[in-house]
Amino acid sequence: MEEIKTIGEEQKEVKEDTISLLDRTLAAVERLEKANKESQELLKRQEEIISRQILGGKSEGGVAPKVITEEDRIKEDANQYMRAVGFSIK
Repeated sequence: MEEIKTIGEEQKEVKEDTISLLDRTLAAVERLEKANKESQELLKRQEEIISRQILGGKSEGGVAPKVITEEDRIKEDANQYMRAVGFSIK
């Protein structure tokens, strides 16, 4: 047989469900606040790194430029020409 509940019991269950929902919501808010704080810290560190690269005095942004010798340039030009005329050189 079905259990018959009084209005007071139903209200008590609704109140417990509401408290449970509030607890879960508060926990989610705390997690979001923590994640936002961590994101802000990471963004701040990333901005510092980028500013150091920009202000490093090099147009490459702190990255060493690739040195291409005259011999390498000639080889690359020859390979480019060979590809243009239909040959493939590795």
